[in-house]
Amino acid sequence: MALALGVLSAPGCGGCASCNDHDDAGADAGVDGGVRDGGVDAGADGGATACETAALPALTSVSLAPGHRFQSPVFMTQAPGDDATFYVVEQGNGAAGHIRVVRDGKVLDAPFLTVPDLGPGLEEGLLGLAFHPDYASNGRFFVYYVTAAPRHDVLAEYARESADRANPTEVRRLVDLPDKYSNHNGGMITFGPDGMLYLGIGDGGSGGDPDQNGQNPTTLFGTILRLDVDAASTDFAAAGNPFSEPAGAPQVWLYGLRNPWRFSFDRKTNDLYIGDVGQNRFEEVDVLPAGSRGGVNYGWSAYEGDSVYNQDRADRVKGPVTPPVLAYAHGSDPVLPNACSITGGYVYRGAAIPALDGFYLFSDYCSDRVAAFKLDDKGEACGYQAIVGLAGADVGERGVASFAEDHQGELYVVYRSGDVRRIVAPD
Repeated sequence: MALALGVLSAPGCGGCASCNDHDDAGADAGVDGGVRDGGVDAGADGGATACETAALPALTSVSLAPGHRFQSPVFMTQAPGDDATFYVVEQGNGAAGHIRVVRDGKVLDAPFLTVPDLGPGLEEGLLGLAFHPDYASNGRFFVYYVTAAPRHDVLAEYARESADRANPTEVRRLVDLPDKYSNHNGGMITFGPDGMLYLGIGDGGSGGDPDQNGQNPTTLFGTILRLDVDAASTDFAAAGNPFSEPAGAPQVWLYGLRNPWRFSFDRKTNDLYIGDVGQNRFEEVDVLPAGSRGGVNYGWSAYEGDSVYNQDRADRVKGPVTPPVLAYAHGSDPVLPNACSITGGYVYRGAAIPALDGFYLFSDYCSDRVAAFKLDDKGEACGYQAIVGLAGADVGERGVASFAEDHQGELYVVYRSGDVRRIVAPD
């Protein structure tokens, strides 16, 4: 069952890497607000949860690199085997994107990697970074970016040249997808607990899914892919993926997603949490339990959140649709006011803040607050609340573009306005 909150409205969005579009507000406006079986309609109970969870303590944050301003940072991660170094992805709209190296609070002068000729749109550019599980020995890593015209969504492999520099020449492209529109490009790549590389790609862009990619598993749009980067095959589809042609693209693991900008695996349970950016009314968090065989359909563009988005498409859905564990409404949600575009995060599994253990932290680009909930023993969202002290206004930043997790399970907030900050308990 999903938790859906708030009364419906549709504010504008101020421009962001993960931003949904509102230029098509009212498209398919005849939706009836219906709810999938097992869902809770927005505002049905005033936002009450079905569980009891204590309020989380007020927290604060400290800068990863005090005094340094990153240029449109959208992600941060660490490489396997190195607890001291952080890699910050700078988006580089319309120019070159950079990966910056941070060590001991200082940003190295030379970037680790520069990717030139990137698309200029607010959802284009250099978007994702993932290091091979054996990076310490093989030096392999992967980036995801959107090119300038002709626009392509690209997953490329690179190699380390020295300790703090990569060879600037691509080793190869694992995904090279022509894309008509500048938005809904996804952007998250990460290695899962099974050693496979997972990549989220949006529905192809524009608004309202005009090409109806969301319910089409034969396309890579609107999906999360599961790839074996060590495979000899040319499509890199991982063994055990749910589809084979012509029923579906063999790389596809999950589908029915609009723009899975950020997703992550719970390092304790291996559950997969997906922040899927909505259209005009709802944002949602989807959770795939560990051990799933994939093939799950999350409903877009027949459904948005828990509600029918397009009745005709909903009538033609084949097979079951899995609703979100949490959906919140644009503009009226009490936890994330002025919401418009979810920024998925991580389940906290660090040791520094015991009260956070098991809570999934996420945000919304237009709200800038950091919110949290945890799953109860039925897999339902509970304890949905804002965390005091972590809003962008609290630290003079704006636009939560991403979260990050270090090797110890501590979490960071990446603000597109320039700072990356580690979440800590107050002194």
